[in-house]
Amino acid sequence: MAGWLAHSREAIYDVDLDPPRPSLDKTKNYVTTMGHTWYAMPDEKDAVFVNDIGRPQSVTLLRTGEKLAHQYRDDTLRVVVPARLRTTLPDMVKIVMSP
Repeated sequence: MAGWLAHSREAIYDVDLDPPRPSLDKTKNYVTTMGHTWYAMPDEKDAVFVNDIGRPQSVTLLRTGEKLAHQYRDDTLRVVVPARLRTTLPDMVKIVMSP
């Protein structure tokens, strides 16, 4: 747990706990937010899908800080964590939105 917290604690500490948060009509992924930043946990297929969202400024793997390729079309964001970056621990994808 300490290893995971070393790189991903910002996704669970000091996040916005009050609504509005992304609801199930926007995403099936577990998501936390802090200001204009979303933290999404990829699903069992290592993917993040978010509907009705603006174009992100950046999409990165929180554990490594590496930028992730993503698709954005018709207000929908799709991110798949590449196999070479996957581990057995849960990952978080950091999505920074325009203010």
